[in-house]
Amino acid sequence: MVNNNESFQNNSIIKKDEKLEINIEIGGTTLTALLENNETTHDFLKLLPVTITMKELYESEKYAELSVQLPRAGATRQGYEVGDIGYWAPGNCLVIYYRQTGEIINGLQIIGKINENIDVFEKYKGSVEVRITKSE
Repeated sequence: MVNNNESFQNNSIIKKDEKLEINIEIGGTTLTALLENNETTHDFLKLLPVTITMKELYESEKYAELSVQLPRAGATRQGYEVGDIGYWAPGNCLVIYYRQTGEIINGLQIIGKINENIDVFEKYKGSVEVRITKSE
């Protein structure tokens, strides 16, 4: 039986107050991010651990095309905040926003947030290898 603090997705019970954290390693620096608790995030977590090459876009974001299409769960929005981790469904891309440009983006779902040291991404112009793992 599923109670009011749980939901049933993908044959598993997800507690609504469960903290979902990941580690993002870039150039020897490890950042921690807190993820939203929804179906998109849970399917993303199934891909981990993963090492991806993230490309530069507008000197404000790093993105990488994912190997599988994720479900869209939750509201999409057109803007972002510095530190947001997004899933851009039209391009099937994971995106990390490290500088604000005021860009309007259709089809963006925010799946998490990096709360500190996001400026480390500014050190790496162009493409960079990033390793993403589940936090222990």
